[in-house]
Amino acid sequence: MIEIQKLFQLYFGKKYSNKQINDRFYIWRRSVDRDDETRFKIMMDGARSQMSDLSKQWKWVIIQAVLWLWISNKYELQPIINLMAFLSILTQFSFNMSAIVKDKKQ
Repeated sequence: MIEIQKLFQLYFGKKYSNKQINDRFYIWRRSVDRDDETRFKIMMDGARSQMSDLSKQWKWVIIQAVLWLWISNKYELQPIINLMAFLSILTQFSFNMSAIVKDKKQ
């Protein structure tokens, strides 16, 4: 039951800003009684908050891809327009991937 509760909190718990996570980790690191459970909880809160910030960017890429598919199926567009739309969505996708990689390295 406790594992199910932890799994539920992983996805639907409170979301923190990066500053709040850093402050909590700083307080934990300076404390005398550092237990692994508190550290793990801080790490999970940080992972949940980070995923929520990055999912906002992915939402727009997915919306644009769906709109592009809908418009290209509804109207007879020239191939160059489809190519330009595909390249713009691909550019945003690669930009989001590089932002995730850069954020994970920090």
